Amino acid sequence: MRLSSFTTPEIIQFFWSADSKKVSLLKDENGTGQLNLHGFDVESKEHLSYTEQFTGVNAKVIKLSPSKNQALVGLNHRNPHFHDLYLLDLDSGNLSLVLQNDIYAKFLVSDELEVILKMKINKDGSWTVFLKNDEVFLSLTSEEAFQTEFISYNSSNKAVYFLDNRFANTNQLTQKSILAPFQEDVLGGQDPSDVDEVMFIQGFPKAYASYYTQKK
Repeated sequence: MRLSSFTTPEIIQFFWSADSKKVSLLKDENGTGQLNLHGFDVESKEHLSYTEQFTGVNAKVIKLSPSKNQALVGLNHRNPHFHDLYLLDLDSGNLSLVLQNDIYAKFLVSDELEVILKMKINKDGSWTVFLKNDEVFLSLTSEEAFQTEFISYNSSNKAVYFLDNRFANTNQLTQKSILAPFQEDVLGGQDPSDVDEVMFIQGFPKAYASYYTQKK
């Protein structure tokens, strides 16, 4: 079943809505490197306007809700260097401003589309990671930040899961509470190979993979 009829490439990514009735397409506009988010209704094939009303925008899908037809998207039409965060209703196409952003380069967002962590890249390449209330959560040198990947948040135990090598030669799976005193625990790691992939079940990490030779 054909949904879109674009005459120019290129579709970068596609996403399903929680009810599987909407498909969102992140598309390069005429080879400019600027991305817009298009929506399509699977049954009616209606083309929904998500971000096409903005010119010169590079849209990002930050997180899709697993339970509602909503997404948190980033748009840099106001400031080309930073993305403001908007709540997008995938049914109506309505956008609601969540965070006007002139500081942060990355975010970690919960399944409820709540901003959990905000990452600021400093002039020396180091990172300062803030909680939603602007409290400092973690400080990383440029070398540490290069290897650090924030991958998930669990609302039931108020913990963030990420990969980092601050205390080892390879990336380890680390859990850190967002509640003071921010208890941190290394959950796993395999020397001499990085933890590369983590499988989560109901918000908790249940398995991870390390590749010693070649990833296939």
